[in-house]
Amino acid sequence: MLDKFLDAIGKPFIVPAAVLIAGAWIIKLFVDLHASKRQSRRDFLELWRGVDALDDMGLEVTVRHLIGTYLPAPIIRMVIQRGFSTQALFELAEIWSLVAFDPDNGTLKWKKPAYAEPASRGWLRFFLMGGYIAAALIAVLFLYLAVGIDPSKPTAWISALNTLIFVIIAWACLARFDTLGAIGKHGISLMWRLNRLSPAGPLATPGVSENRSA
Repeated sequence: MLDKFLDAIGKPFIVPAAVLIAGAWIIKLFVDLHASKRQSRRDFLELWRGVDALDDMGLEVTVRHLIGTYLPAPIIRMVIQRGFSTQALFELAEIWSLVAFDPDNGTLKWKKPAYAEPASRGWLRFFLMGGYIAAALIAVLFLYLAVGIDPSKPTAWISALNTLIFVIIAWACLARFDTLGAIGKHGISLMWRLNRLSPAGPLATPGVSENRSA
């Protein structure tokens, strides 16, 4: 049966067909992950009913069911007790990979000072977009090579593997591009508000000033 399938699609298309199958498998993983998140959010609604009785670990696990990102309990309680909307938790989760939490005084700061400066963020996003375009073009080039090489040769499969690798790199660049963009949209303001409400009181952290400049 496999021989008939290979004869039907033709040898030149064996490698790209394999690439498409691998790509479809990766997409399926993302779809399954999304479905898992929906189930986790349903579980969250059940757990949230007793949130007042939860210890720190229980609170962190419960909120992770909702937003899919680990947030420390002190930050979660600060958001809840100060009347911030649930949207604040989602906004914080969106930039959390760029944030460092100091458990000693309950404050937040950027992992890199460049994240606090609009000009620096602009350059970072510029290079990330350039990386995305370059990786996407290289992926197309490797796919073109894979189609034109005899599938019996290792070079064809190496080109196919490189296609998938550069697709993943392109996706990673685009994801980080969006994350950096979220800093200017709501990250600076959110960090400012949370640090103002921290046990340490108002804190002048880089990029989180009194005027909440973005």
